[in-house]
Amino acid sequence: MSSQDVQSNQKGLGPAITHSPWKRRDAQGENMAPAKGEKESKGPASSFKLMLLALMVLQNTSAVLVGRYTRTAVPKEEQFNVSHLVLVIEVVKLILSVILEYHATNRGLLKSVQENILDRPLSALKVSVPALLY
Repeated sequence: MSSQDVQSNQKGLGPAITHSPWKRRDAQGENMAPAKGEKESKGPASSFKLMLLALMVLQNTSAVLVGRYTRTAVPKEEQFNVSHLVLVIEVVKLILSVILEYHATNRGLLKSVQENILDRPLSALKVSVPALLY
């Protein structure tokens, strides 16, 4: 316990939080943040994450707007079934996911599928439960 923890315990407040719970820590609880003077990496991984976020926002927004527009602007007898729209949206998501995985793995899509899905079927099944329920 640090002296700060002891002081807060003497006041009856319990142990003081001496570190942020939002920072990455190693197995011993030590801060893994960069040392003072060093900046966190903002390289290609960060820009790729921003691109993914922008694509997800764009895809979800466009799906809602297109669905709403086509349901209100088209006469009732020419309207499509909503489940068809959901199917098309999910196929577009699948295609975008494959393209992004292909890009992220430097053209190693088949190797990535082998390592992450086929070699670890239980792990893949755990992740796929929400998708199967949907």
